Amino acid sequence: LGNAGNITGVYLTGYLCAKRALAAGVDYAILDIGLRSPIKGSKIFAALKGAVDAGLEVPHGDFIFPEDERIRGEHVANYAESLSAEDVAAKFSKYLERGLNPTDLPENFDETLKNIDAIGNDFKLSVGFCGKDGQTAPVGDGGPHTRILNALVGGMG
Repeated sequence: LGNAGNITGVYLTGYLCAKRALAAGVDYAILDIGLRSPIKGSKIFAALKGAVDAGLEVPHGDFIFPEDERIRGEHVANYAESLSAEDVAAKFSKYLERGLNPTDLPENFDETLKNIDAIGNDFKLSVGFCGKDGQTAPVGDGGPHTRILNALVGGMG
């Protein structure tokens, strides 16, 4: 129901990716952020924390992670609680359209994390190429099936 592009969504994505990697027999990884500046608490480190919390071994220092309160969305919930009903409706319209009150973000996070209950061992990887004008780049998709109870994908149910 929430936003997949915020710290909470990125943490959950890292958690799920790590669960899938572990189910496929991958138990160790190295984070490569390329030329990006390592900014404490940023989204890439939220994904790393999700992966580490799921059980994937990745060399890191805990000081770089976002605070747990931010990962759970408590700061957003507190902000929403400080607003009038009109301001909440204006600033959080997408959440509300999906049936999620922004003050419920921490509980929604806990419920979503709890509902990731099964990762299959049916790892498959499809490899191909994509490109135009003679330029190609390798692409791929696949992974084991994942069951997330009570998940809503793509709209209100």
